[in-house]
Amino acid sequence: MMRTLMILGAGIYQLPLIKTARNLGLRTIVVTPPGNYPGIQEADLWCDADTRDCEYILEIARAQKIDGICTSGTDVAVRSLGYVCDALRLPGITYEAARNATDKRLMKEAFQNHGVSTAPFRIAHDVAEARTAAKDIGLPVMMKATDSSGSRGISKVSREEDIDRAFQESSEITRNSYVIVEKFIEGFEIGVDGFVDEEGNPSIILPHGKFVYTTDAASIPQGHYFPLNVEKSVVAAIRNEAVKASQALGLSSCAFNSDVLINDDGVHVIEMGGRTGATCIPELISIHTGFNWYEKIIRVALGEQVSFDGATSVPCMAKILVSPITSRVESIRWKTIHQLEQNGVEVVLDVRKGDTIHQVENGTDRFGHVIVRERSEDQLDDLINRVESCIVRS
Repeated sequence: MMRTLMILGAGIYQLPLIKTARNLGLRTIVVTPPGNYPGIQEADLWCDADTRDCEYILEIARAQKIDGICTSGTDVAVRSLGYVCDALRLPGITYEAARNATDKRLMKEAFQNHGVSTAPFRIAHDVAEARTAAKDIGLPVMMKATDSSGSRGISKVSREEDIDRAFQESSEITRNSYVIVEKFIEGFEIGVDGFVDEEGNPSIILPHGKFVYTTDAASIPQGHYFPLNVEKSVVAAIRNEAVKASQALGLSSCAFNSDVLINDDGVHVIEMGGRTGATCIPELISIHTGFNWYEKIIRVALGEQVSFDGATSVPCMAKILVSPITSRVESIRWKTIHQLEQNGVEVVLDVRKGDTIHQVENGTDRFGHVIVRERSEDQLDDLINRVESCIVRS
């Protein structure tokens, strides 16, 4: 009998998950509100629902007799995922752990309580508290919406006169009555992805380098590269903090994605999510390790035993395509793009003729990506320039 997998979200970061599930012979149900989401057409069944609506999604899951539930690349749906897993006793993140991993206040408190190295922080309910927090911590600070992802509602504040604006921007994004004011830590920013087994122990930990795109308001992840070339002692410290962080949050039977800073004082965990990363991370991990990362996510969600033995170490890197200005796509020179693909370059465009490319403000404002193997960042940037030159804009 065909097993049924529910996938929360149907956007560009869930599309490969949906396709992989169908290739595995699973019946796929996607849950997402109406919109221009590519996964809606790819799935066997689309259910119109807010991915944050825990009770309604549980109702759908029961009616459809699902065998597993998962998502990728987004924090928005993680609480609903945990809620369904708890209610139906399915493998996956628990609701309590999902809350810890999607509320930066709960996350930071858990880190502090479990001795995870992380940046000092304060909670601010209003501008006055934000000013006091920034003064106590010391500028520069990071102002953060507590329940957002994709760098939305997050900005660096270096001057006292910018505190009010930053607090307002974070407040407009969060659904909570407060924001996080966090000490800005200088350092080398990396990502750490992996899997946590049913006992809460990381079964694989994969540090990787990060490419950052800087705007006037914030810095956002633009891409990643594998492997991360650092000393063995640093790798050991990264693994140690990742283990402590995942256990502090109570993660189990799920992928995780973490932002980490390295400096002379050591390794510092900024955030950790109870799902796989976005920005081409699953695709890169699949190339780097030889595993299909999306398949691992699915098999874990179905309660299957998975192994990470025999991982390879293939160099690879990727960047998403972003734009400093808003423009309209007039045409695309597909012939040149196909020639690049024939030479081993993976090019994905999220736009077609007539679509709008939006000025980048956060990590969701992408219009495609480029993935390569065994190349330098300069070579990757050259390929990106060639791809972008194929998109005629007005």
